Amino acid sequence: VGIPQKHLRVEMSEEEMQLALSVKEEIDGANWDADILAMASVLRLPMTYIVHRVLRKVGAASVLGVSDDTINLFLEELEMGYRKENPYHNGTHAADVAYTTYLMLEHGVRKAANLSSLQAVACILAAVGHDFRHPGINNNFLVHQRDDLAIVYNDKSVLEQMHLTEFFKLLKRPESNVFAKLSRAQ
Repeated sequence: VGIPQKHLRVEMSEEEMQLALSVKEEIDGANWDADILAMASVLRLPMTYIVHRVLRKVGAASVLGVSDDTINLFLEELEMGYRKENPYHNGTHAADVAYTTYLMLEHGVRKAANLSSLQAVACILAAVGHDFRHPGINNNFLVHQRDDLAIVYNDKSVLEQMHLTEFFKLLKRPESNVFAKLSRAQ
């Protein structure tokens, strides 16, 4: 099974395609050596592809009670909110953190912490959204510049609060709300 056409760039060399297929196999095998950065360099919407693949492996659609399409739409919208011009806190970083979180869960953390399936899925979703809409500057800079974000969040964990706020705003769209079927307690 290959990579869906919608994730492939219009023009890809045979070498790039082989690289993508090789990394896909490493992801499927929960391999620590999966080259997420290489995968991101050859795919369109690489964060969406990588994280969706991981979420399928942990049965996220069933756990959340939503369709695979809902998860995919959510991830696409999330990826579009990561700033490509940000050299570090971008969609590739989000994919790498989500994949590493998945690996840690699969290689013992989930069992050691006695996490439920829902908790494991939540960990991966938190990882992929942890820097959503990051502007590429730090909290200290925002506070000292008296940036609007610093004012809104009262100079306290400015970016962390903004990431979470923006993440939950994304969930307000019913068609991409991956938590819509969960109870309030969940």
